[in-house]
Amino acid sequence: ERGWSVDAQANGASALEAAIAHVPDLILSDVMMPGLDGPALIAALRARPETRDVPVILLSARAGEEAQVEGLALGATDYLIKPFSSRKLLARVEAHLVRGRERKRLRELFAQAPVAIAVLQGPDFVYEVANDAYRRLIGPERDILGKPLRTALPELANQGITELLQRVYETGAPYVGEELSVRIAVADGQPLAQRFYTFVYQPVRDSSN
Repeated sequence: ERGWSVDAQANGASALEAAIAHVPDLILSDVMMPGLDGPALIAALRARPETRDVPVILLSARAGEEAQVEGLALGATDYLIKPFSSRKLLARVEAHLVRGRERKRLRELFAQAPVAIAVLQGPDFVYEVANDAYRRLIGPERDILGKPLRTALPELANQGITELLQRVYETGAPYVGEELSVRIAVADGQPLAQRFYTFVYQPVRDSSN
């Protein structure tokens, strides 16, 4: 009646195959499943670029704050303890679907923007989004999504970039750089080339940093 299409799978392995074949808007998974359990399913989903950002709600009979923290630490988007009411479940699903649509629209805006844009998350500055214009600057073939800045672009070490990001992250104050000189490789394994960038580091805070 809400217009949702539901694909039910018997275990984690078949759920993973289905998600890869047709990326869903949301996954609702039990923690305990034969073969591939909930945590292993999440790990497999997060390891693939096409399913990395799919919201996952875990269902478990384990109560208590510790169990919920463990579930979220594994990469779950949300965590529900059994037994739960159908009203509560539907409300959570609806909320995450709405957020997912909003994130999709933002990604589309980023992708179409004429300027280079990347979103880095958390204290390790993990690449969450990077549009085509940004990829052209750093080398379009470089695999950066889901990786910390230090791993994705190791040549930036000792050039002051991570220190600038750390300051922005800690203080919440944006930073505007003008004609900053950076030595960067336009592809993995290529020699460094000197480039000059004018850019803005803008912090965006939410409940999860």
